Amino acid sequence: MPSVAPASEGSSDSSLDDSEVWQDCSSCSSTLEDAEEQLEREQHTAADARSDWRPTEADIAAAASAPVLVAAHPGLPYQQILSGSPQDLPVNTGSPIEFETPLFTGRACVWVRGLPGAPPPVFEGRRRRTMVTVQGRFRRPVPLDDLVTGQEFGAVENLPPTWLVEGVLLRVARALSPSCEIGPASAPFMLMPVAAGCSEMVASLPGQEPSAAAPPSEDLRLWDPSLVLPNGAPLPAAQRKSHFSKAGNREGRCFPTDLVFTFYFYQHVVDVGGGYELDVGLHRFSLSRYLAGQPLQLMMRDRSSGQYLYCLHLWHQCLLKGAAR
Repeated sequence: MPSVAPASEGSSDSSLDDSEVWQDCSSCSSTLEDAEEQLEREQHTAADARSDWRPTEADIAAAASAPVLVAAHPGLPYQQILSGSPQDLPVNTGSPIEFETPLFTGRACVWVRGLPGAPPPVFEGRRRRTMVTVQGRFRRPVPLDDLVTGQEFGAVENLPPTWLVEGVLLRVARALSPSCEIGPASAPFMLMPVAAGCSEMVASLPGQEPSAAAPPSEDLRLWDPSLVLPNGAPLPAAQRKSHFSKAGNREGRCFPTDLVFTFYFYQHVVDVGGGYELDVGLHRFSLSRYLAGQPLQLMMRDRSSGQYLYCLHLWHQCLLKGAAR
């Protein structure tokens, strides 16, 4: 094996004194810090661009679900969409939208009446206009009082008359859930506990959960054996919602991490596929007139941390025209 001769005292390797070595390391460190700062600036710029993203008319026209487009909330870097394009997610296909956030790992299916491919079993003979199925596991326990669903807006325009807000809209909200909270007109929101507002829920052992595209059938006995009828059958959704509308019945309770939960959210008051209109029976109102170009949300959020379990935006082409006015 060839030997390696030691460097002589006069070689360049031994000619650097401590100060020169320090200056050289300091220069490298400074260069590395500059590179890291530049990378951070670029990442922030990219995140800002994503958070400001909104579809164009061409984006919506190109979607299979036109004039509706479902997209991931662009301002949530912690929400990872694991299947499909986050700016054009499947509607009425039964194909699950796989996602992951720090609080939840799961999938969602979105169904909208009046759009191509709307399946008859989901809507036929029913009043519902949309149905969203969300299925997965919590990554940490979340208190029932903290897990909410609903709508949040930064601002609205051309507020409806007082008689409509107080006499109709609030009545509709309370009908959805007596525990529904309504925010101020300056930054309105309508939020309700998922346990009290979710249309139907199922708790399953991992590997035994229903298909996310299957029709809903309430059953929470694995999570809470008391949610049963006298004959042992699952407590119906209406009774579960009434039970958890009382704050005392939610207090101290959490959604655990060891079960798979399937949440079914459906509603009949917003005709998304038929023009993005609010249907309150005797009257229909165009939402684009009031929302200042903001989309409706499909979401669940943990109020204590402020983080979403998931959040999708439900766009319609009329919102782009409303934002342009």
